[in-house]
Order: sequence, then C-alpha cells, then structure tokens
Amino acid sequence: MNEQYGLQLIDEFLKVLISNPFKKNDELILSVLSTLNNLSYYYTAEFDRDIFHIKQVDIMEAISEYVNCQNVDCVIEAIRILGNLSRSKITRSYVIQKNIFSQLIKILDEDNLNLLKTTVGVFVNLMADNKNRVLFKNSGGTGKLIRILNQYGSYDWVLTMLICQVLWNFCIDTVNLYELISDNEMQQLLSILADFLDEEKLFGITDTNEDLEIYSAPDYMIWEEFANVATNLLEKIEHFLDTLEQIESAGNIKTKDSNTNLSFAAW
Repeated sequence: MNEQYGLQLIDEFLKVLISNPFKKNDELILSVLSTLNNLSYYYTAEFDRDIFHIKQVDIMEAISEYVNCQNVDCVIEAIRILGNLSRSKITRSYVIQKNIFSQLIKILDEDNLNLLKTTVGVFVNLMADNKNRVLFKNSGGTGKLIRILNQYGSYDWVLTMLICQVLWNFCIDTVNLYELISDNEMQQLLSILADFLDEEKLFGITDTNEDLEIYSAPDYMIWEEFANVATNLLEKIEHFLDTLEQIESAGNIKTKDSNTNLSFAAW
C-alpha cells in the first residue's frame, strides 16, 4: 500500500469505526472491518515502515470495542484484524494491557465455529510471549481447548490443527509439562490425539489396503497438515511422561505436581 495515501486511507477508516453516528450502521462497520482485515493480511512485523506497523496501536484502539459487540460478524472481522496485527509484540502487549486477552478467553466457551476458529488463530500468535502463556494457563485455556477438541475436533481439521498449534506454542519451551498442563488434561490430550491420528479409523488406510486417491482428497490433505502438528505435540507429551516414569522408577521423585524439580533433557 502506498505509504502517503495508505496512512490517510486508514485514518479515514478509523474515523468511521470510532464515530458514534457511523457505529449504528452495522453494514458500514462490517465493510470497514473486512477491508482492514484484507489490507492487514500481509502485514509483517519485520518492516518498521509498514503502514500497519506504524498504525497498529491506533487500529487496535478503534477495533477493540468490536471484539465484544453484539454483531458476531463484526466480532469475527475485528478478531481477524487483531490476529493479523498480533504478529507484532506491540499488539500482543496491547492485548494484555487493555484486557482483550480475557475477552478472547471467554470466546473459547462459545459454539460458533467461525468465531472459535478465528479466535484460536489469534492464540497461536499470542503464545509467542511467556507472559501470555502464564495468563493462558491461569485462565484455564488448555481445558477450554480440550472442550473444543471433544466437541468439534473431528468435524473441522483446520480448527483442530490450530488448537494443536496453540498447545505446541504454549509448551514448546517447557521441560516440566506439569507446570502448564495438569495430569488429567494430559491424559485427555493423549486419548484425543491418538484417536484423531488414526488413519485406519478415519480414512480406511492400512498397510494392506491403501487407496492412493485418498491422499489427494481435500479432506485428507487438510488432515495431514493437522497430523504434522498433532504428532509433534503427542510425542512431546509421551516423551515427558516416559521420562518422568523412568525417573520415578529410579526413586528420584515422589510426586507429580507443578513443584516437581525435573532434571532431564528438554524436548
């Protein structure tokens, strides 16, 4: 986008979003939010002169109220913009400072698939910061994602993949998974992931019965993307539990809580 005219254009869009007379026009607001979403889709935090990098705080201030408005379509578009901008640490910090994080957590209890998918996508980026991971844990985020997996996981592989990516980013730097995920949650994840990774059950693929056409089917290709992320997550959990069992067998630890001092190679 042309820098000179782009800044002016965004300013005009933001005036519409914050102007009380315009706020009453849902169709206009939705159009502006959709346009900002499309324009910010290619935003990258690597370029300080990017228009959306320069204006990200102004944009966040303008769209914040729409994250929690009554019009679900407007909420989805606002969160999509937030997701695009959350590639930047500045926006991620803003989400915490202005209590938007808690609003996103509440949305995880909703049952609108498009809204859930959009919101989970934002959490993929938010998990880049340790502060957000702690807040996610304290807000019961893992349990909420497990609920979504149980309810919708096998119906939407894109949503399921995003959830696994959030959980992977959430625990990627952690050696002791019990610091972030309870034993009950871990056992649920093991069961769900093993079930969702069962090619024979889902697609009828076995060593002796392999239909090559399945591999080019859109549903399988989407599932395969999920499987790549889910396998990493499953193996990380299994590696942790196996190592923990070995340590316990050696009599080095007695309990399995978040205060346990584990000493073994990080994943």
